[in-house]
Amino acid sequence: MSEKRSYKKRKSLSCLNCRSRKVKCDRKVPCTACKDLKKESNPCIYEDVEEVRTVSTAVKNNSKTFDLSDIVYFKEYNDIRIFFGATSWKAMLQQTTNVIPPLGTILDQTNEEMKTLPLPERSKELPNDINIESFITYEKGIDAVGTFLRQNNTLTKCFNGSTLFEYLNEVVTKQNVNKEAHNTKISIVLSLIALSNFYNDERPDYSVIVASKAYLYKKDIRPTLPTLTALVLLYECRKYDCNLDFPECIAFDQSLFSTTISIALTVGIHRNVSQLYPNDASLVVSLNNMWKFLMFEDALRSFQKGSQPLINDAYVTNETLLLERSRYTKFILMFRKLNYQINSCTMSSNVNLDGALAELEDMISELPPDMSFEDEILRMLLYSYAQSLTMMRYLKTRTENTRYPAFRYSLLLYKFSKALFLRITGQNHKSRPNKYFHEIKDLMPSEAICCLRMFWKPNLMFRPMYFGCSIWLRMKSKLASCT
Repeated sequence: MSEKRSYKKRKSLSCLNCRSRKVKCDRKVPCTACKDLKKESNPCIYEDVEEVRTVSTAVKNNSKTFDLSDIVYFKEYNDIRIFFGATSWKAMLQQTTNVIPPLGTILDQTNEEMKTLPLPERSKELPNDINIESFITYEKGIDAVGTFLRQNNTLTKCFNGSTLFEYLNEVVTKQNVNKEAHNTKISIVLSLIALSNFYNDERPDYSVIVASKAYLYKKDIRPTLPTLTALVLLYECRKYDCNLDFPECIAFDQSLFSTTISIALTVGIHRNVSQLYPNDASLVVSLNNMWKFLMFEDALRSFQKGSQPLINDAYVTNETLLLERSRYTKFILMFRKLNYQINSCTMSSNVNLDGALAELEDMISELPPDMSFEDEILRMLLYSYAQSLTMMRYLKTRTENTRYPAFRYSLLLYKFSKALFLRITGQNHKSRPNKYFHEIKDLMPSEAICCLRMFWKPNLMFRPMYFGCSIWLRMKSKLASCT
C-alpha cells in the first residue's frame, strides 16, 4: 500500500490585503493594488500568517486558568442568608483570611482602630436654598423640584447627568404639573427624598420609607413611564438612605432593582425608542439615558455582589448601545462580559484571569490624559476591577510575580480614589457634600501613613494592600451613587 505523499505548503509572499482579497500582488511596498484602493488606514503588511497563528495559539494555550469557585462568602444574619461571589470584596477578604491567616488579625485590628477615629463636626446651619425638607406641602414641593430642575449642572455629579431630570420635566414643568400622569405625586416625593439625602445627609421619616416599600410591593404597579421614573428615583433614594452592607437592606434593594428592570423591559426602553416615540426627541434622549443608567447599575451591582447581571445579553445589543460606542458604553459591555465569565457557576472553575486583566489594561490605556468627571469614575472602577483580578491571581499562586501587580493596583486605586473624592468635596463643588465624604477625606492622611509604615515590615507585606483598599471597601456603595 503506497503512502500518501505530503507536500509542504509554499510560503505566501503577498501582502495581507491582497491575500484577503485573493488578488495578485506585485510585492512592492506599498503594492499597486493597495495604492489603487488608497489603503492609508490599513497599509501594506507583509507577514507570515502561519507564524502569527502559531504565536497566537501558543499564547492562548499557555494562559493559565484558575478555579475561582472557592472564592465565595455566605453571610448569615438571624434568618437572612446572602451569597456573595468571586468579584465581591466580602468574598475576597474571606478568601484572603483563609489563605493568609495573619491578615484576619490585621483586619480585626484595623476595624477596631477605625471605630475609635473621631467623626468630623458638621455645622447644623444649612442655607435656605438647599434645606429641602422645609418644603413639606405639595405646592412648595413642586416649587422645590422646579428649582432643582434648573440646576442640572450641579446635579450631574450625583444623578448621572440627565437620566432622571429630563424625564421628570415631563411630569413637573416650570409652569404646572401634569396631574394626569400616573404616580406624579410619588415621583415628586421620591425626588425630594433623594435630593434631601444627598445634600443634607438626613434620613427621611420612617413613614415615608414604609410608604415607599408599600408602593414597591403593590400588586397593581402599572407599567408606565412615570412608574419607571418613580422606581428609579426610589432606587437613588435607597443608595443614600441605606448601605448595601447591611443584611436587612439587601433583600429590599434587590427586589427594588429587579422590579425596576422588569418595568423598564415591559415599557420597552431597551428597544429603539426613537421608533416608539418619533415625535418626542427629548423623551427619546431621556429614555436612552435611563436605559444606559440601568445597564451601568446592573453591571456595577453584579461586580459588587459577585453575581450574574440581571439584564440578559439579548437586551444589551440594542441600537442605543451599538450606535454610541463611547467609553461609557464600552465599559458597560466589558464589565458585563467579565462578570459573566468570573461569576458564572459553569465557568468559574476555568477562568483566564490574565486575559481578563489584559482587556482592562487596554481600556485603561485608552483613557485621555485630561479626564472629565465621568472618565475619572470609569478609571477608578477599572482599577477596582483590575485590583480584584490581581488579588485573585495572587491568592491562587502566592508568587512574587503576582504579588507585585496586586500591590501596585492597590496603591493606584487608593491614589485615584483619593483624587476623586477630593474633587467631589473640593471648594469648587457648589452643593453641600454628604458628611460621609468628609469622613473619608479626613481619613486619607492616616491611611496613607499606615500604608507607608507597614510597607517596610517584611512579615506584613500584605498589610498595605489592605490599607490601600480599606477606603474603597467602605465607600464603594456611596461611589456608585455618584455615577
